Amino acid sequence: MTNQEQRKLLTNFCDQVRDHLLSRSDHWPEDWDGHELRELVIEAFTAERTRLMREKYSRRRRRCHNEIIVNNLY
Repeated sequence: MTNQEQRKLLTNFCDQVRDHLLSRSDHWPEDWDGHELRELVIEAFTAERTRLMREKYSRRRRRCHNEIIVNNLY
């Protein structure tokens, strides 16, 4: 996958998660601030994990996490 295709995929994915969360914003408690909203975002992205990446001992998952750490991707 080219870098341009990767960027497009990530943009679409983030837009879909954002749009879904915002569509439910009428149900957010009024006392929520940045702490709770961050948790909501974490939960939303966690729910979107593929089955392959949810498997704790997946070789692909381990390689991915290693790349993230080694190349300081986040």
